Amino acid sequence: MKRISQFLILLLSVFAIIWNIDVPEAKANSNFERISGDNRIHTAIKISQRGWPKGLVSQERAVILARADNPADALAAASLVGVKDAPILLTYPNKIDTATLNELSRLKAAKVYILGGTGAISAGVENAIRNKGIATQRVKGSTRYDTAAAINSITGASSTKAILVNGDTIVDALPASSYSAINKIPIYLAKKDSLPKALPPAIKEVIIFGGTGVVSENLKKSLAAKGIKVQRVSGENRYSTSVEAANLNNNTENVIFVRGTSTNQTYPEYPDAVASSGLAKKLNTNIVLVHPTSVQDPVYDYVNQIDPKVYVLGGTGAVTDKVLTGYGLLAANSCPPFNWPADGTLTSGFGPRWGSFHYGIDIAKKGDVPVKAAYDGTVSYAGYMNGYGNTIMIRHRGDTQETLYAHLRSISVKKGQLVKTGQQIGWMGSTGQVTGQHLHFETHLGLWNGSKSNAVDPIKLLPNSSTPASCF
Repeated sequence: MKRISQFLILLLSVFAIIWNIDVPEAKANSNFERISGDNRIHTAIKISQRGWPKGLVSQERAVILARADNPADALAAASLVGVKDAPILLTYPNKIDTATLNELSRLKAAKVYILGGTGAISAGVENAIRNKGIATQRVKGSTRYDTAAAINSITGASSTKAILVNGDTIVDALPASSYSAINKIPIYLAKKDSLPKALPPAIKEVIIFGGTGVVSENLKKSLAAKGIKVQRVSGENRYSTSVEAANLNNNTENVIFVRGTSTNQTYPEYPDAVASSGLAKKLNTNIVLVHPTSVQDPVYDYVNQIDPKVYVLGGTGAVTDKVLTGYGLLAANSCPPFNWPADGTLTSGFGPRWGSFHYGIDIAKKGDVPVKAAYDGTVSYAGYMNGYGNTIMIRHRGDTQETLYAHLRSISVKKGQLVKTGQQIGWMGSTGQVTGQHLHFETHLGLWNGSKSNAVDPIKLLPNSSTPASCF
């Protein structure tokens, strides 16, 4: 199959001349995936869908529910995540989001561990879960330190090893949570110079995450004086500490990027990161902290040394595309390429056509032709649209882009479903206003709207474009 020459692509995108040009077969070509919802609760749901696409498979079929505006309990639950093979979902104190209840149903959850008492998550939220026929168990303490200890008491995790992080600053618990979930080692919260809740007497080995500014050398020495083997994992700052933590795990195929700065100026808050330990466990991978707007040298060196697939948690407000460009995950000043959504012949381009404007490209081929997702994303529409016929729309990269696939014979996905690059989503057809079987494919920088004001030439977002569209 011939590849489209850059010369013909340029002419086609400018003049929209109808030529018979073979389009290349779609192949996966992405080294990062952004997982994001429109708020922290929905991002946790997206993480759950990514990690457990077919629902829960453990015998207990458990889910962990934490308060959305208080991350400490969720971070301390990482070992429970590992032991129970459970995703973390979030809720506000007095009302559970309908989308979260729907996710419990999709997961086929049989039990929900609720972190905190009724002052943290109300009885009304618990009743809403029970009304769905799901059992609940509260795990609570009078303080975050007590709650962490209570979580650890029910995990059945390692009884001789413990992870220690500062319970006030929280940030070092983010990379610690992946190590905890993967190795099923409980996390205990400390003050800088003391342990508000004593470690169980069986603990023989402690790993401190963070420097002496958050967990002091005196506290480390006091543990060693009790015969406990103590290891400190730290760097010059939170970013280098997260890289040092990542080096504890030998898996270098994947890495998870989470925002390493608080979204709240008053108290530490990391909304997109608190549910990350479950995904880290499923992927057996590391959580690395990144600055939302600037490249950090330790992270750059780590990523470029191992060249992993990177999962970015949160939208562009959490981790900008500019930063991803700095880490070499995106080409400078351009969008990463989509894949070709179908095999066939390119019969019509983007631009003026027959006295109107054609907002996409058409790919035609006879027979049974699968239509595939051009990039990882979430199905935002799957149904019939006037003119378009059977249509699918998919949102990508933290809802910053949207693709449209029209005139399908049939649809194989549902609204809200996560899809991967190259995954079949339907069959090429001739529904709607068409003259023959083909796929009409549109790309939008932003979300699709009726006026198509943000439509761009799909050719510019497909491999080998000579004039790539700007993302930034």
